[in-house]
Amino acid sequence: MSEKRNTRNLTARAEHWQIGTSGTGKHRVEVLFGTSEGELTWYGYFTEATMDRTIESLRHCGWEGDDLEHMEGLDANEVVLVVAEEEYEGKWYTKVQWVNRQGITSEALGEKELRAFAAEMKSHIRAFDAANGKRQPAKPEKKKKKEEEDDLAF
Repeated sequence: MSEKRNTRNLTARAEHWQIGTSGTGKHRVEVLFGTSEGELTWYGYFTEATMDRTIESLRHCGWEGDDLEHMEGLDANEVVLVVAEEEYEGKWYTKVQWVNRQGITSEALGEKELRAFAAEMKSHIRAFDAANGKRQPAKPEKKKKKEEEDDLAF
């Protein structure tokens, strides 16, 4: 397994693309993206295991068709590339790991679901903070009993 480092997100737009085959004979789409770090190529494979994610990535780019001979519109959208430096045969290369759409991609939780999830996560967050040296906020004092309040001198 290769080592990876310097994982980061880059905004990109498809500039050139083609359908081809890999050295092992697998069909793939090759998309050259323009980024702030220069041009990077992503390879999306059409195997049983990867086909859906490849098509999803093409949709993120803006392609709306169903015919790989006509891929007009692939350059319509900016996307976010997840890239990392990866070692291969002793050399380091920048590799595109994922092509994601921009913006918030999940559906917001409803009020009840958010409340339940927040309560579930609270102890995990406090444990994380404690393990990383963050002081816990003071817990609010419990309300004093009525008798104690009455005994206070003014």
